Amino acid sequence: MSTVMPWLKHYDLGVPNNYIYKNVPLFEMLEETAQRNPYKTAIIYNDNTIIYEELNRMSDSFALSLQKQGVKAGDRVMLSLPNIPETVIAYYGVLKMGGIVVNSNPLFTEHELEFMLNDSGATRVVTFDFMYQKFAGLMAKTGVEKIIVAPLGDFTPDSDAVILFKDMLKETDKPERPDINPKEDVAILQYTGGTTGNPKGVMLTHYNLIANATQIAGFSRATSEDRFISAIPFFHVYGMTTSMNIPIMYGATFLPYPFPRETEGLIKTIAKYKPTLFYAVPTMYASINAFPGVEKYDLSSIRLCVSGGAALADNIRNTFEEMTGCKMREALGMTEATTGCSCSPCVGMRKEGVGIPFPDEFMATIDPEGNFLPPGHAGELVIKGPNVMKGYWNNPEATKNAFVGDGTWVRTGDVVVMDEDGYFKVIDRLKDVIITSGYNVYSLEVENVLYQHSKVLEAAVIGVPDPVKGEIVKAFIAAKPGEVINEEELLNLCQKLLAPYKVPRLFEFLPELPKSNVGKILKRELR
Repeated sequence: MSTVMPWLKHYDLGVPNNYIYKNVPLFEMLEETAQRNPYKTAIIYNDNTIIYEELNRMSDSFALSLQKQGVKAGDRVMLSLPNIPETVIAYYGVLKMGGIVVNSNPLFTEHELEFMLNDSGATRVVTFDFMYQKFAGLMAKTGVEKIIVAPLGDFTPDSDAVILFKDMLKETDKPERPDINPKEDVAILQYTGGTTGNPKGVMLTHYNLIANATQIAGFSRATSEDRFISAIPFFHVYGMTTSMNIPIMYGATFLPYPFPRETEGLIKTIAKYKPTLFYAVPTMYASINAFPGVEKYDLSSIRLCVSGGAALADNIRNTFEEMTGCKMREALGMTEATTGCSCSPCVGMRKEGVGIPFPDEFMATIDPEGNFLPPGHAGELVIKGPNVMKGYWNNPEATKNAFVGDGTWVRTGDVVVMDEDGYFKVIDRLKDVIITSGYNVYSLEVENVLYQHSKVLEAAVIGVPDPVKGEIVKAFIAAKPGEVINEEELLNLCQKLLAPYKVPRLFEFLPELPKSNVGKILKRELR
């Protein structure tokens, strides 16, 4: 690959070409902030505040409680929580005792959680009361020994397997310090799908997390004076990095918002608490734009919005910028790169697309043979940098296949083109990944569920454009000879086994699906 990096000349003033990253465990960022500014407000939630000294102390208590339960460094602890203070406490508490956080979407079904729990080997789950029964039913099928429950309602489970979250915070001593190698030791297991249909556990090290937070914060010009509205879920790498780890590293205040689809509450939170930075997905911005009476609220405190997870339509960006007076920038990221890879400069030139690579981030395009392509030629995007994953958990073959070139470039599956200025634009995706409301939906996973129906002969799932969600899931079905399937049967099956955003919104029934000479279903014929 050429060493020419045309994007460097387009960095904003003050953004360096390279950073020096702290080679320390991620939790030291919280400890440093608490020592530097102990009485600074870390979290505002439901009109209550938590200062950094309290946040640091509570995460210490959580860590020591885990250690006293026999949880050891390297053990996995699943977090299945919305954006609430308990999520932050548990996340940093697990890291402080040397554990590995397994992030999980509370919307996942037992079917999905069972695979993740068994693959990761998690022995503890931290969740809220409404999720307790789901995890209790999985204990006999997995290695889960205890469920730590944060009550959000009036229900308090009564079981020997249950530990109340508040009881995890009774310890007053410091936890035993783990021996962490930041560049090698895994901090996070983030499950993402793939062409095999089974999710893969992306291993992100402490160094990966610190590096990507540093890259994004520098590009966003984040400081301790900023205030973050944290509406993207912390269980997603996008929310975890931009709306939790960055404010903690820089000593800023953040506002966890647990109900991203409740637009009115989000608008009122912004108007009341005056955040300055907002990382979100296009559907969230579109919902705010379309909310009746939004013009009555003062949202002008926001200085910068970043949109990721799906293509950002011009009308969404223009409307939001006009309404708030903020600058909105589109970014590109992937789980295997912690989250962010590129973004348009805050002040400098903005073009259609996903901007330019962050400092220390290398992005290039390759042809099907793996040869690097010059500017102006579309090819698969490959990236490398300090934020790129260590590999896939217990999956060396998938890890090997993910990297190309000298073994440091990771494939993205996106077809992109870079112009002469080093700006990137996404053209298409190589794999059949459907991005709906910022979430990745993997077609084979949905197809595998559809094939569980006894009357289904063939199934193919694609994404179709949607003006609000970016894409929605559509399923094509061919029934077995002599069988008739109705949409309700398939819908019920999918709702039982898949998270809501993965469930097809459209079904089309055909006598048979188009196939190649070797019998492979041709999805391009269905689009």
